[in-house]
Amino acid sequence: MTTTRSKSAANRIYAHNRSHENWDTPTKAALREAVDGFNRRGPILTTPTKSVIYQRAGVPYSSAHRILNANTSRRVPFENELSETRGRRLILTSGDLKYCEHLIRDFGTQGRDLT
Repeated sequence: MTTTRSKSAANRIYAHNRSHENWDTPTKAALREAVDGFNRRGPILTTPTKSVIYQRAGVPYSSAHRILNANTSRRVPFENELSETRGRRLILTSGDLKYCEHLIRDFGTQGRDLT
């Protein structure tokens, strides 16, 4: 990962204001995945404990709990169809688009104005 000169200078200037290190997304994702796997499989002899998982990731215990308990995860589950609430409302609904596709598929474009 490359950083610009201004960003690295800002990091040095504001380092004293940080109470904890800002963990990057791949580290947090790997930590979540490892702990999710631990929770799915449960504690067995070959599975490392959560403390070992935190140590391997290089994340302190308190930071790991803060990362795992954060509700700000931007991950969206694929199994849930969530309606989009951002941006301008659509002029045509999904039902309108399906109806237009039905007209074109069944009746073609003969004798219609094409815009």
